Amino acid sequence: MKMGKTFFYLMMVVALVLGSTGCGSSEDEGQVSGIVGNWELRLYDRGWAQISEFQPQEVKCVFSQNGVINVSNKSGIDLSPFLTDGTAYYSVDSNFSMTINGISFEYRLDGGVLYISQDVDADGPCYKFVNI
Repeated sequence: MKMGKTFFYLMMVVALVLGSTGCGSSEDEGQVSGIVGNWELRLYDRGWAQISEFQPQEVKCVFSQNGVINVSNKSGIDLSPFLTDGTAYYSVDSNFSMTINGISFEYRLDGGVLYISQDVDADGPCYKFVNI
């Protein structure tokens, strides 16, 4: 009888430990891992038919796991608010939204293409990156 109670309580403790190890941030981590890596900007649509296309190696971004984007912009075009030479900071939220340098964007991964946009329905800006 004592062995049965001990076994029961042991199983309860194991169940509680396993049940409390949640995956609360795994969704965000999965989203971040899809973005982490080397990207090149190929198209910048400012809205209202103002489109700039870029050659390989012209605008490169390295998204790191720790929320830093290292940017190399050799295009001579002002790609504010975050694609200027140097460092930008990002975080990924749920529902495919992200914050870059304090500004909210939506993003979408489609194969080896990353789209970062802001209010596209109102013809807001959209950045198209390819994974390199």
